[in-house]
Amino acid sequence: MRDEPPLSDDEIEHALYSLLRRPASRSSADSLIVYAIRFGPYIKIGVTSNAKNRLKDIPHEEILMEFPSVDGSEEGWLHERFAAHKAEAGSQQEWFHDVSEIREALARFAQ
Repeated sequence: MRDEPPLSDDEIEHALYSLLRRPASRSSADSLIVYAIRFGPYIKIGVTSNAKNRLKDIPHEEILMEFPSVDGSEEGWLHERFAAHKAEAGSQQEWFHDVSEIREALARFAQ
């Protein structure tokens, strides 16, 4: 059991952003890309090994962020973080409503 107090949400978010700013340890050819795009009133958060080809396949009006990832785990963290805003559109589990909370967090990632 830890003697330290639990981390606050802000401390966890800051730690994650710090980790994301580190260069990926894999070669750029092997890196995954975590991305967020907007299409109409929705935002898609996903991960791919080839952003250029993947984004050709998905209709979108705006790329909100892209960053390299070693294992793509940030995508799952973002999905959990924004679960309350998930769009309930059939099997489209990576789509969220375009709300300011998501926009602001993605803007911090993109910096």
